[in-house]
Amino acid sequence: MNVPKRCFSALKMGFAAALMSVLASTSAWAIATPPSIPLGTGIQCPNDIDNMPYGWGLKPTDIGYTTTPGPEDVDWNGDTLFNRKTSPVGSIEGPNPNAVCIRIGATDGYVKMADGSNLFTFGFVDLTGVPEADIINYKFMATLPAPEIEASEGQELYLTISTLGLLVRPDLPDPHTVHFHGYRQAVAAFDGVPDLSMAVPPASNFTYYYKLNDPGTYGYHCHVEPTEHIAMGMVGTIIVKPAQDTPTSSFAYNDGGFPPDTSYNRSYTMHMHDLDGTVHYNLETVQEVQTKWFKFKANYFTFNGRNYPETLLPAGNHTVGNPMLNNAVKYKENYIGQPTSALVTGRVGERILLRLNNLTFQSHSLTIPGIPMHVVGKDARLLRGPDGAGGAPGKDISFRRTAVSVSGGEEMEVILDTAGLASGTYFLYGRELYTQASLSLTDRAAGIGAEIRNGLITEIRLAP
Repeated sequence: MNVPKRCFSALKMGFAAALMSVLASTSAWAIATPPSIPLGTGIQCPNDIDNMPYGWGLKPTDIGYTTTPGPEDVDWNGDTLFNRKTSPVGSIEGPNPNAVCIRIGATDGYVKMADGSNLFTFGFVDLTGVPEADIINYKFMATLPAPEIEASEGQELYLTISTLGLLVRPDLPDPHTVHFHGYRQAVAAFDGVPDLSMAVPPASNFTYYYKLNDPGTYGYHCHVEPTEHIAMGMVGTIIVKPAQDTPTSSFAYNDGGFPPDTSYNRSYTMHMHDLDGTVHYNLETVQEVQTKWFKFKANYFTFNGRNYPETLLPAGNHTVGNPMLNNAVKYKENYIGQPTSALVTGRVGERILLRLNNLTFQSHSLTIPGIPMHVVGKDARLLRGPDGAGGAPGKDISFRRTAVSVSGGEEMEVILDTAGLASGTYFLYGRELYTQASLSLTDRAAGIGAEIRNGLITEIRLAP
């Protein structure tokens, strides 16, 4: 509609007058509003009126339980309700168990390879429950892989991304997204593909909503400039546990007692990531124009962000006592973001579930000499055919292998049945020889062929 300039000026004057009238009429309400609302834009979560509901998930028998809002709790709308579900006015009630609220930050960091090289990365850091005023302290604390997210079938996941920006490269104001890889997405706005939804610039937040209808193992990653951001480390795993789970029994899928049997005693996520040290060096030193992506050639191969033998070290991250640091003294070496161990332990007779997540640019063939692998699910689907006549279960299409090939972008659930096996140490590794060794950037540049046995390898230790 075309509006004459004189009419437009009148409209502006009328709007200004109306706005002043509204402000005047609400001044008394504004004075009565509690002034202690925390800084920041916060997150969207039905369990989280005040951004940080510490302790509200506790039961009356738990240590730390309280029915009194703490200093971190702010009643945003003044209705005396904190963490409201369907409570009457004036009462206090715990969170809705069907809603899971997770917050992650997009930033940078470093990871250390077993040959001593420190590689600059982009990634995510867990911000769930962090007070708003402390969020900025998590810049430069990205982890590889990204924080693992776990929820259950039927729950609603509210996943908030907060883009913190980069400490090492503040000149790169890249926005970021979360793409729930493999999720049956009906709403483009929550798919994380910036062409169809939106990207989140620095100092901003966005909350994705997902109704979790399908159990299984999924990946997630940033979908902005995906070749670069995935290679740099913005990758993680989402686990949706099936409704068939009970407090005493765990399953990979709802198998209903029909083959394939997906029950297990212990589970481990094996996240595979490949790193081309040249790409990381170029971005760290403001030479990314030198990167030719068609020449991408990984020289580091990791399970859960680590090379062997550091795959065997215990969990730990960003602490002085973290064995991954090796008494580091340089600033960047004090922010090693590899919190997840890749060591698998169990007892003979147990069923161990391996959740394999390959968000690299190539396939990896994995083997465990001495332990057969039963593949029961792929890409968040139980390996079973359509239901038969009369509701009978479909044909079992799971398979057993001594080696499995996991393609780039593929997830897989593998059951290890250890009944009848000897106790001791077994090796899980990539069958391609080049994935079992690393060539440092220094040696690579000098054309030296010396290699260190430390790549895509970890151990499975079975106790009697």
